[in-house]
Amino acid sequence: MQGGTLDEPIPSVRYKQAGASPRLTPDQLRDLGVAVVLLPGDMLRAGLYAMYDDALELRGGAGAADAAFATRTADHPLSNLHRFAGFDEIRAWERESLSASEGQKCEGSTGYQT
Repeated sequence: MQGGTLDEPIPSVRYKQAGASPRLTPDQLRDLGVAVVLLPGDMLRAGLYAMYDDALELRGGAGAADAAFATRTADHPLSNLHRFAGFDEIRAWERESLSASEGQKCEGSTGYQT
């Protein structure tokens, strides 16, 4: 693909692989000029399978299963959802932009602290 300017946008082909769509390899998609592949079914299925499996573990022993999950996922990028969602950056922006009295409203709160 060739780059473009603001007057000539970069061509972008999107492909939603679902239902009866052919399952193409990354090379085939690249050859067709596809820039983005949407896989909604795969993402939904992966999430549902994980939730189902976790629910079965919790039913078998909630406290132990929760502790085991925390240990198993300690190094995962999503192990701290607040950090993953950018709360550390938001708190830094707040410290930079809020007045001292406004910033003190969060002191001692039970919410996420950096």
